[in-house]
Formats: sequence, C-alpha cells, structure tokens
Amino acid sequence: MKNKILKLLMFKPNDKLSKVISAFNKTAIYTDGKGFGVVINNQKKCIGVLTDGDIRRGINKYDKNHPIKNIYNKNFSFTEKNFSNTANLQIFENLINSNNYHMCLPVLDKDKRLIDVINFQSFLNKEKKLKCIRVKIPARVSFVGGGADFSEYLAKSRSYILSSTIQKYLTVSLYPRKDNKILISNYTNGNFFEFKNYNELKKFKKNNLITNILKNKILNYGFKLEITSDFRPKTGLGGSSILSIGIIKALNLFENIHDEDKFELINQAYKSERLDSKIKGGWQDYLSSTFGGLNWIDMYQSDFYVHQINLEKKTLLELENNLVLVNIGSRTTSESIQKKRIEKYNKNPKQKLKQFEKMKNLSIDMKNCLIKGELENFSKLMDKSWYLKKTINPMATNKKIDKVYDLAKEAGAVGGKILGAGQNGYLLLYVESFNQSLLQTKFKKINLHNKIERLNFSSDGLKYWKVF
Repeated sequence: MKNKILKLLMFKPNDKLSKVISAFNKTAIYTDGKGFGVVINNQKKCIGVLTDGDIRRGINKYDKNHPIKNIYNKNFSFTEKNFSNTANLQIFENLINSNNYHMCLPVLDKDKRLIDVINFQSFLNKEKKLKCIRVKIPARVSFVGGGADFSEYLAKSRSYILSSTIQKYLTVSLYPRKDNKILISNYTNGNFFEFKNYNELKKFKKNNLITNILKNKILNYGFKLEITSDFRPKTGLGGSSILSIGIIKALNLFENIHDEDKFELINQAYKSERLDSKIKGGWQDYLSSTFGGLNWIDMYQSDFYVHQINLEKKTLLELENNLVLVNIGSRTTSESIQKKRIEKYNKNPKQKLKQFEKMKNLSIDMKNCLIKGELENFSKLMDKSWYLKKTINPMATNKKIDKVYDLAKEAGAVGGKILGAGQNGYLLLYVESFNQSLLQTKFKKINLHNKIERLNFSSDGLKYWKVF
C-alpha cells in the first residue's frame, strides 16, 4: 500500500495539472485530506513539492492540461530517515510559523530520493490512541420556501429557502473496536443492530438509512456507532438528513478523509437518503444544518448558494423572543406525504409552478422584512405563506393542526407553519411575548400547554472533533 501511495505522490515537471489533481484525491486518506506531492527529476531526486495552494494558483493561471513545471515549490522543507522526532517537530513548527500549512514532510535519503511522507496530524497522534470521533449537527427550522427544494421543481425553476439552525442537536459518536464487529445504537428511535463484520452487514436486506450509508463504504474495521439527539425524530426538524451528514462525516474522519468541500459531503448524504434509501425529500435540510446560522438558500437545478443573513442584534433577539415551537407529536413517516406532493406536482406542473412562484415572491419579501427589522410584517407573511403551503400541498395539514393553529391565532399568534412534511411534528408560531401566557391558557384546554418550547437560534453548523 505504501509503495502505491509513494508512486502517486511523485510527479515529473512535465506532468499535467489534471494528473496531479487525480492523485491528490487518491491520496487524501494518507495526507489528511490536504493535497500533497513531490516533484522528481530524471535521476529520481526530489526537486520540489506541490500543495493544494500551488494547484489552485496554477488553475487560476493555466488550464488543467498545463505542465506543473512552473507551478511547484522549489524551496521546500524535508526530513531524513535518521532525524529525531524532536527535529521533525521543529521543522513542522517552522512550517506553521511561515504559514505553510500543507503539513506534510517528504522523507528523503542521502541522495534526495523519496522514502516516505510524514503527515503532521499522524505524527502528533501516533503515540495517542483514538477513543472516539464525534460529529454534532444542529436541527433547523424553515420559515418559508419548503417544498420547493425537490429536484423535480428545481429542474424547471429557481427556489428560495429562508431557514435557521436552532439549539437542538443530533450527535453521532464513532468508537473504534479492536475486532471487526459493527454495532449501531440509535437512541433517537431505539433501534440497535449488531453485525459480526462488514460482510454480514452487506447481506442485511432491510431498507434502513444507517445500514445503507455503511454499505456505500468499504469497511475493513470494526466500530460502535452511537446516535443521540435533543429532539425526537419525525418532528420536522430535518432529523434524517442531518443523521446522514453526521454518519458520513464520522466515517470520513475515521478514515482521515477531511472533505472540506461541504457540498461534496451534502451530495453524499443526499445520495444515501434520497437515492439509496428511497426517502423522498428536498435539499434544504442538508444545506441549512451543514452551514448553520440564519440562511437564505438560492437553488436552481444543481447549483446551490447559501447566503448567511446577519441581522441587527436587537432584531435577532426580538425574533427569537417571539417564536415558539409546539410539539404536536411525531408522525409515522414523511414518505407518503412527500410522495403524494411530488405526484400532485407531476400531474399539473404548470399550476404548481405558478403557486411556487408565489411562494418564491413571499420568500423574497420575508427576507427583506427581516433585514429591515420589520418583524410585524414578517409574521403576517408567515401566516400568508402557511395558507399558500396548504394550497400547494394539502397533505401538509390535517384537522388537528388546523384546530391548533386557529386556537393559537385566537391567543394572539400572528403567523406560523408546520415544520417539515407536515401531518404532525413541530408547529412554529410567531407570538409576541405578552400573548404567550394566553397561548398557554388556550392550549391547556387541548393538553398542549406542556408542549410549548422556547426557540433558540444557533449560529453553528456542522461541528466535529476527535477524542484521544
């Protein structure tokens, strides 16, 4: 394996940029996700190094068929086989101080030929034992635009989503094992699986999101996967999507794949959930929770742009103060709702496109209201968008939700919406603080007074770390 890696790491001055990029992708595990290679001459002596930064600068100046002879770094640091750990650490420190963050060192023999490559993180951790990898992802609330983020619609028109992450989190923890057993403990729904090895897992026939994600990997190692959450699944907060993100990220970290490109991570999660597991839905959950904060998401076909909205502090605090979540109860599944929604769209796409255009305009208006600090108008538009959502997808609501919403408006709620696919889950309400006690009183009559929760925004997106 090492010899193969070393071969991929070595380049000639006349090699093309495209070849280097391909090799960087193949050696990502070994180089901790940071592209790195050495350049050798005809005598196989090391004459320079290549990094991600060198390649980016090269692409900006040349096309991918251009040779690397004018791109690679001729002034480079290296170590020798007999260098002590202290000496190597000093070399790494010098690289850091000089802002050279490729953090890989070629190991050369006395004739300057390549023997090995030392990765900084691996160098630091070689005496440490990995205990656990953790990935923490926030849930999200969508204010407007949900339902217009599925591929069938995006193929024909642009979509805008206004959403924010909140302080409710799902955590994925991966614990390495010495054997090849794969254990899964999903405390969010009480599902537990045990497989003696990867081959046994591959034979597992049940359509399960977690096992489907694992099947897409080649797992020659054992581990325990533990999933915990601050919120119940199937409540409209994007749980299954962020679960996909969390598991894929944890596995990538364990394999030392640092996929800095968040969109690539999102594409992997989308494939696992939407295509492999056949769970219907759109893109917004992955985008909102991965990037984090209050976001304006612009989508068209396969192009996604996530714009963070920075509100005045007082506007953000007042918005947070006036929003509450009401837990109506977990739905069985969103699958049937999403399926019928897509079927309705396919039956009359022209009519649905017109309705989605109205939703798009509401999205723009609501975003502008927030930026201007016009929260009263924002809340009224929330109400308008909810009725439009019900027109687009009648399956989003039911008699119970309509009753709860009408009762909330009697108590002073200005606007709101059901989160996620609908039928049950969390109802988001805009209720000014002086009316929230009345809301409690009204909801006591239908035993929902103890289901009202404060909403707290989160500015964070995806977070992850290793525990040694």
